[in-house]
Amino acid sequence: MQASLMSTYKSPLKSKGMIAWVLSFLLFAFYLLIYFTNIPDSWAHLVGLESKWNLYGVLYTISIVAGGLFFINTHGNSRYQKFRTFTLIFFQIVFAFSIPEIMGMFESKGFNFAKFWPLGIEQFSPEYIFEYPLLIIVYAFVGSLIVAPILTLLYGKRWYCSWVCGCGGLAETAGDPFRQLSSKSVKAWKFEQISIHTVLLLAILSTSLVIINWGLHFENAAGEWVTNHATFD
Repeated sequence: MQASLMSTYKSPLKSKGMIAWVLSFLLFAFYLLIYFTNIPDSWAHLVGLESKWNLYGVLYTISIVAGGLFFINTHGNSRYQKFRTFTLIFFQIVFAFSIPEIMGMFESKGFNFAKFWPLGIEQFSPEYIFEYPLLIIVYAFVGSLIVAPILTLLYGKRWYCSWVCGCGGLAETAGDPFRQLSSKSVKAWKFEQISIHTVLLLAILSTSLVIINWGLHFENAAGEWVTNHATFD
């Protein structure tokens, strides 16, 4: 145990050495290129992928699988940790990556089944969600408004962040070797608490705006229906 700890703190990658800073810069630059330029599209085409988002999905999934296997190899004595990690890998491969990709092959708009409102903030926009079949619409509403709140009340946010979510999945797998780099101070804990409640407030506000948007959407739709079907003497 102590030998492993000393190895961690002596490693340039795990102790804020030059390698860690270079890797951080490259990851940051890659994210900027993915989100704000079309340069990665050419990289995707080189490996036979359709777009930069397909490339991003492949790299993200590989990171979770590789990180998950490393995590199991390091902490594999616990049956709980094994099951949790394989669950994260399963949700990423099947629900977050494979199914959306297969939907795209059939010229259908992909849908991430591992993402719920408000993380999937677009799912409750009428112009977005009504492009999907009825079963997906029902899944999005039931999962976000019924299943997710009930599970959160029963088990806290860990049921999603540590078992389902792709963001949490990356942190729990590929990010595991770097846990010691996060601040353990009281200030950091207070900041996290403030951040969590701020995000909760923003989620409530955004949900309210979505409800208002739905009301306006149906009001306009009803007005158009009346206009199109009105009869005049």
